[in-house]
This record gives sequence, C-alpha cells and structure tokens, in this order.
Amino acid sequence: MAEARTGNDSLVPLPPGWKTLSVGARWQVLDTLLGKPWKNREINRQDLLEACRASQAAAPSQETQEILHLLSWLSDIERDTFSSSRADELESWLMTLTGERAAEVQAIGYHLLAHLYWSGGELARGLEFSIRAFKRYRHLMPERFPLKSKYWYDHANRYYYFRDFRTTRTLLQQMWEEIPDPWLEYRTSSLNTIAICYRQEGEWETSDQWFERAMKEAEKEGSRVWIGILRGNTAQNLLLQGKYEEAVPLLEENIATSRERNVFMDLAFSLAGLSEVRLALGQAGEAYRLIREAVDMMERRGKMANLEIRSRMLIPLGKALMATGRPAEGFAALDEGRIAQDSVDARRNALLLSGVQLKMEAESHLAALQVKEEQIRQQRLWNFVLALIAVGVSVFTFVFFRQKKRIAREQRRSDELLLNILPADVARDLKQKGKVDARHFGEVTILFTDFCEFTQWVERHSADELVADLDLCFRAFDDITTRYGLEKIKTIGDAYMAVAGLPQEIPDHAERAVGAALDIRNFVETERQKREKEGKSFFEIRLGLHSGPVVAGVIGLRKFTYDIWGDTVNLAARMESSGEAGRVNISEATRTRIRDLFSCTFRGRVPAKNKGEIGMYFVEVREV
Repeated sequence: MAEARTGNDSLVPLPPGWKTLSVGARWQVLDTLLGKPWKNREINRQDLLEACRASQAAAPSQETQEILHLLSWLSDIERDTFSSSRADELESWLMTLTGERAAEVQAIGYHLLAHLYWSGGELARGLEFSIRAFKRYRHLMPERFPLKSKYWYDHANRYYYFRDFRTTRTLLQQMWEEIPDPWLEYRTSSLNTIAICYRQEGEWETSDQWFERAMKEAEKEGSRVWIGILRGNTAQNLLLQGKYEEAVPLLEENIATSRERNVFMDLAFSLAGLSEVRLALGQAGEAYRLIREAVDMMERRGKMANLEIRSRMLIPLGKALMATGRPAEGFAALDEGRIAQDSVDARRNALLLSGVQLKMEAESHLAALQVKEEQIRQQRLWNFVLALIAVGVSVFTFVFFRQKKRIAREQRRSDELLLNILPADVARDLKQKGKVDARHFGEVTILFTDFCEFTQWVERHSADELVADLDLCFRAFDDITTRYGLEKIKTIGDAYMAVAGLPQEIPDHAERAVGAALDIRNFVETERQKREKEGKSFFEIRLGLHSGPVVAGVIGLRKFTYDIWGDTVNLAARMESSGEAGRVNISEATRTRIRDLFSCTFRGRVPAKNKGEIGMYFVEVREV
C-alpha cells in the first residue's frame, strides 16, 4: 500500500498496482476509501485528491489526470464553491472526450452531475444525466467499471421515486441478467424493490416469487434485519389479498425479530398489520392493544408528524376504537388518519405526474442534444463548402434575414408561452417593468377539484392512458373556466385550482365559480357514463369552493408562477377534501353570495384552524 505515498506518510496510501487499473477501477478504489478510518479520522475527498496528485507526480498517466479533474470538481462542491457554470464546464469537458477511456470517464462524470442536480431539486436535469450515464456504463465490463451495479441501482430508483414501477423493475431485472454474479451489489434490496413494483401493479403471484427470491438472498447473507423486513412485506401482500390467517405467522415472526433487533419502524408497521388481522377475525381487544403499542412507539420517537406513518397508524387505531365501543375517539382518529392519507395520496399522485412530465422533459432535451450534435456536424460541412465557393456576402445576407425572422418568431412564441402561464395584465407588467407587485383582492371565490381514488386508478392504467385522460379533463376544465371568466392558477398532480375575481375584481365571482364547478362536475359525470357503456373506468371528482380575500403575485426567476395565498385558499382546499364524489361542496361564505341563485343543501359544519366551525352546503342546481 505504499506505491502512491512517494515517501510522504501524511498522504492516504493508494493500493499497489494503482497505475495499472482502468479509470473506472481507480474511481472504485477511491469510492471504497472515502470515509474509511485513517490516522484517527475519516478519509475525505481532499485526502484522495492529494494522494492522486502525488501519484501523478511520481508516475504521470492520462487516467490519473482524468481522475484528478473529476476529484477537483467534487472538491469544489464540498467547499461550496460550485456553480452552475462549473457544471457546464464539466459537461463540456466530458463531451470532448474520445478514445477507449471516454465512456468510463463520461459515465462517472454524468453520474455525478445526475446526483448533484437531483439532490438540488432539479429532477429533470438529474434524470437526464442519469440516462446519459447509464448509456455509457451499461456496456462496460464490470472488471473495468466495478461501480456498474451501484450506478445502475441508483438509476432505477430515480424512476421508483416517481412511482414508475414498470420501468424500475425492468431496469433492476436487466441488472440481474446482465451483470455477472461476483460484481452484483444491492442484491437483497433490488430483489425486494422488484417484488414491491409487481405488488403495485397488482401482480401478486409474481410479487410473491420475487419476495421468495429476496428471502433466499437475505438468508444466504445472514441478514436478520432483511429477513424480518421481507416477512413483513410478504405478509402485506397477503393482507392486501384478504388472506389474513396466512399473514399471521409471518407478522408474528417479524414482530419478534424487529423487537430483538430494535428495528422500530418495521415493528410498528407489523403491529399495525397484525392489529387489522385481529380486528377482521373479531378480536377487537387484541387489535386495540397491538395498534396502541405501535402508535405509542411512533409518538415517543417523534414520527407521527410524518403523514404516511400518521395514516398507517391512525386509521387502524380508529377502527379498533370503534370496535371496542369508543366511537367518538374512533371517529376523531379515523378523520385525522384519512386527512393524512389524502395528503399522502395527493403527494404520490403529484410525484407520478411530475415524473411523467420530467421524464418527457429529460428525453426531449436528450433528443435536442442529438439534434444539436448533428447540426454542429452539418455546420462544419457547410462552412467548408462556403469556404470553397466564396460566397460570403450572399450567405451573410441570407443568414441575417433568416435569423431576424427566427428571432421574431421566437419572440412571438415567448409572448404566447408567457400568456399561457400568467394573466394578460400580469404578463404585460412583467414585460414592461421586469417584475410584478403583489396585490390584495378583498373578494374572490376559489375552486378546487380533485379526482377520487386516483392512486388506485393510476395503478390499473398505463402512463399513456393516464396522461391522455388527464389532458382530456384539464382541457375541458380550461374551456369551462375560461367561459365563466375564471383564472386558472395551477394543477397539482390530479388537482385543479382556479379563481373568480382576479386579476380584475368582479361582483359576481361566486356565481361564476359555482356555475363553472357544476359544469365541470357534469362533464366528468357524462364522460364517466360514456366510458362505463364501453366497459371502461373513468374518474370521479370532488369539488370545493370558498369565498374571501387573497394576496396574488408572481414568484420564481427562471420559471414564473402566478399564485395566490391566504386562509381563503386553505379553506377552499378543505371544502374539496371534505366533499363527496360527484358533488359541489361550498362554504357558508360562498353560500351567502349565491343564496337566491342556486338551490343548496346544508350538510353540517367542519372545524377549521383558527376559524372555528364553518358550515358546508352541497350545491344542487341553478335556480331558474
């Protein structure tokens, strides 16, 4: 281990034979050394940079020089001196590389860029670079690129983040098929993920087979923690299919293992699962004891603020309380749990839809890069022809006028795009002043819509069907809100938000918003009935409205967003979440503004934070 020390004991030792390794193998060595103990501390990136500089000084090589370039770039990030221009420099440098080592260096560099943009929230760019890296290392031999399965696993999980389960499990299955056994990492974890993906697609038998394969791998590795997790996951498959008796031994084994290993999260979920089984088998007292232990455990560890944990704990707790004769407590727990579940579903749906959008954006940019490279090649050829025929003046004139027309066309397109995302008055202020002042509106009515059981619908349909049906609905919603003079604010996943009464104040904002809501409801119901006659499924919709004051303004620098804020927004969202499928649910405030115009049914009061209780009404029909 003394080769790269060059007589300096203060340098991290690189292994013998360092200079004979490929770039990919050298990078894997550095990856392995990072964070390892050395001289009473952990090895950091700067230590590796200094060791490589010493190695390069002692035995110069192009491979080490390229490693140094990548390490220098990473060192800048860790010292907070990174900028987008540095990322552009790295990308430009990677694109210039040619020869035998180019694919290895580019795979590393693009993977690092993917991680950087992804962790910084620029998911489309992160996915784009992840795809570019994958194309480089997929066909590299793992002997030359030992990090191949690690990078591959990370790439697949980017799709899992967006709930694109089909692409995730396809990538992981390909990883198992294409990477030789000695070089395969994340074995149990990747098999478990494949099984979960099949579960999400409703393919129970295939999911069980992959869980069994993961269990064999965990047993081979002797991982008690993974064995417990896999028992719990297999039991969850059985619970979802209503096979309660078969799930009991697996859950009990996992509870025992989790207690022994202090794996509290897995323990709590297994207790909750077993509680639901006991309740289904008529053992209400035991069901309550189990879920109470799980809830108390999560509360002691401060985990109940997490919406997913909250829903998975409070819904079975509410059911157990109801079954043991405490309906008031049970209703309260169920209400809190279902509100949390609605939020979790909304977030998942938003992730799924943003994933589709961002994947399209990443693929579009990749296609544009290929076009750009082809244009560069053609431009070089064209320049050569121009030099031969010496018609510089005429070519200049042609290019000048063509460019002028292109600029005018792009300006028109820019104006159209701006009007697509901002109201006309706001867009005009932004172009003239470079900013938009926030503005208070004393009277508006906000409309929220959301599709019921959207998550379950998504899991039964392809991404193409999903995008096509949402596009159909949102285009219709846009037409309806435009006809009534509402301003569309945004879509969030499968939710749609519009407002009447801005950017110009109008006295009949409530009437317009309720009229639009009824038309939207009727459109969805008509389409649903049409699909049912064809033997197909379609969405059901909830709608909620509330009237009051808001503040409106533009946020963002590179991607402008016109948005509104205030309690009125929160209460309108609460009206939607408290509604029912196929009904228009409005607040008391909106009801007072349309009293003589629409027939409404009072349906109770809902508690609102800092506002007390607010009356709710279902709108039935417009009065003639």
